[in-house]
Amino acid sequence: MNLRTFGRMLGAATLVALSTPALSATGHAMTPSDIMSMSTSQYQRLARGKSSRVGTAGIDRTGPVMTRLNLVTAVNAERADAQVVYDFAATDNVSGVRWLGVVLVGPSGQQLTSFTEVGLPRKSVSGKGTLNIPLLPEPGNWTVTEIRGQDEANNLFQTPLDLNTLGNMHVAIQNRHGHDAVPPALNSGKILTPVVSLSVPAKGTESAGPLVGLSVSLADSGTTTIAGINWVAVEMCIPDQEWYCLYMNASTGNVRGLKAVALMPYTVTDPVTTQPGLYAIRSINVSDHSGNEQTLTSVLFGGETDFNALFIGTTIEITP
Repeated sequence: MNLRTFGRMLGAATLVALSTPALSATGHAMTPSDIMSMSTSQYQRLARGKSSRVGTAGIDRTGPVMTRLNLVTAVNAERADAQVVYDFAATDNVSGVRWLGVVLVGPSGQQLTSFTEVGLPRKSVSGKGTLNIPLLPEPGNWTVTEIRGQDEANNLFQTPLDLNTLGNMHVAIQNRHGHDAVPPALNSGKILTPVVSLSVPAKGTESAGPLVGLSVSLADSGTTTIAGINWVAVEMCIPDQEWYCLYMNASTGNVRGLKAVALMPYTVTDPVTTQPGLYAIRSINVSDHSGNEQTLTSVLFGGETDFNALFIGTTIEITP
């Protein structure tokens, strides 16, 4: 079975109840691109929720383990086909490894991600993966800081305390041209669906739940040049029941160099499994095409951002 390696792809948004982490509202697993588009804090919350579940006899409740990860030591980013190549090995005790991903961080915090899907989940996998060098990368030392992925039972990888025990985690990126080392800024936003009812199907459908979404206005200033806005990932949760969350994302696709853009992340609710309640913006993660990103977390959830000062509306009420 061949391994297929993909760069970051932003797929359809997903509604998740964190009481069944890494599963969508319909019970299907979140896609690798959904999980790789999360910020570090969003992924860690998902992983913590998963590990807290009560075990059932015969059911796999243990996440996969990376046993080897080795990066090449240097890459010339001035080449059009520049890639960071790594070899890996991983194991899972019961259900088998389904996919794995790595997060590579640059000198000023830029993030480069990639995931590798394994065709048939197996208890032991190994192979090679690649991370495509982003547009206008900052030269210097880039380091792997996270491991992500799932087994067939949707348990998540946990990053070891000392990644260096797995192999070489560093690669020197060479680039004499301009670079962008500044993340985009969130200027403003608006909740587009402040109140929806699960009893009212999405327009033009018979059974799909109502759409929920918002708009965000982003700007990118760059460093010596501008890579352009890439994507935004939004997390909305019920404040007193944080295991119920909405995850939404949107992307500019392959359009590079955008200094300003308005995006509209959304998701489709499920009329049967969606938890009614008042969902508030918990965090918003924004990124550009150089891998620069920042996560803004609401003061309502212990963060430092007052989204009331940036948004017209900050909640979505989902009624039965």
